[in-house]
Amino acid sequence: MVRPLSALFIIFFSTMTFSETHIVSISQEVNFKPGDVIKLKNTPFSITIGLDKGTICAVPGKNCGSGYIPPHLTLKRDCGNDKNCQYFIIDSINNIKEGKLSIETEDTCLNKNFEICFNNYSRTLHSDEDCSTLKTAVGKYHCLKRFNSSNRPENKNLCDQLPDSIYALKWNCYYEFAIRYKDSSFCEKYSKEELSGKDRCYLKMAELFNDKKFCSKISDSKEHNYREQCSELK
Repeated sequence: MVRPLSALFIIFFSTMTFSETHIVSISQEVNFKPGDVIKLKNTPFSITIGLDKGTICAVPGKNCGSGYIPPHLTLKRDCGNDKNCQYFIIDSINNIKEGKLSIETEDTCLNKNFEICFNNYSRTLHSDEDCSTLKTAVGKYHCLKRFNSSNRPENKNLCDQLPDSIYALKWNCYYEFAIRYKDSSFCEKYSKEELSGKDRCYLKMAELFNDKKFCSKISDSKEHNYREQCSELK
């Protein structure tokens, strides 16, 4: 059963009455509810928890219609006067009443769920240029995922800088950057043990450039049929 918005906001305002301010340290997990403010100790950085009423449901409980946005909690960042405000948020929100989060640095992100960490951060940015302010290759790579068309020359060697210790990270990067930069040379970066990755990359280049010359670069491996797929391209 879908509650009417009026009921939702009764919940909201009653919760706001008991809102709290939490002072936390880096990586300290804190539970929150609407109206709460989370402040990072010894910094001007803070997060205010709000509630977005969403859009009106056309037929509550049955069909809300295309484009319907349900009520949801919001996290508003405030850096104060800190121009180098590079803090990251790992959050978990299950409903409109409560959630939990931790504030991270780029270094602590790498020891946690770095994909969520950097993806959440990238949503606060207006331009792919801001990704370059991150200091780690992993951070930049995941930040740039939000900017699919970004092909800045300074990021072209980013895949090579990614650590081998994170499974398939370079493997995925070479494929994605071959498409991003429209450059088949990324396909040659796969090692001999990663034949499937190289073949898949050349198949994508054949599709991208509508050019079957790339088919000849695909192996005759029996593990997949990439060469056959390539030869069937129109």
